[in-house]
Amino acid sequence: MRSFQLIIGILLLFTLPAYTAEYARISSGCWIVDLWNTPQAGHQEDDPTSNMLFYDCGGDSITPLYHEALAVGWQEGGTIKMFSDAITQDSSHLHMLALSGITVSEVGSPGSGTGYYKTEGFWSTPDSSVEGKIEYFVPGHQDTSVLIEKVTLWNTSGASLNDFIVGEESNWDCDPDSSIDAGFIDPEYEMVYMTGHHNGTNIAAGLRV
Repeated sequence: MRSFQLIIGILLLFTLPAYTAEYARISSGCWIVDLWNTPQAGHQEDDPTSNMLFYDCGGDSITPLYHEALAVGWQEGGTIKMFSDAITQDSSHLHMLALSGITVSEVGSPGSGTGYYKTEGFWSTPDSSVEGKIEYFVPGHQDTSVLIEKVTLWNTSGASLNDFIVGEESNWDCDPDSSIDAGFIDPEYEMVYMTGHHNGTNIAAGLRV
């Protein structure tokens, strides 16, 4: 009698979760701002009301921050690489990839005007050379017009990234007619800012490192 041995091979395929860029809308006092799991804030293309409203009470609203986004870049030989979610005419292959969903937490009681909201998300450049964590902090007090951004970066390329730079794109529209806004640089405070008029009031918005 002959005996046969049957060997069955089982191939198991595991699919890692796929994430898409998404935002959490934070409303605090007179604030409304959209914060993303990729390093950007303030604007959602299919929802024009989601610009960052610094003040949205009493029938008035000020929307100076149209959009902001982190930018990272480096040089490879004679090529300069730059990636960002900045609103430009560039192809979407320059935009960051989401590596997680977005989480929202509260410290203190921001809904009552004390403490702050915090969001967190993980992302990478399209070529996976750099991974990062983006954290945003929004104070709950309606008179505190500040958005705090914290970025953590990891080099995941396995090689040195020469002439590495980190930047920030900010699109400010202080005046309803943004063509008459005025921009300034303050070296002492390491700040760039813009001024314009809103209903007869001078408005200033800026970015500080």
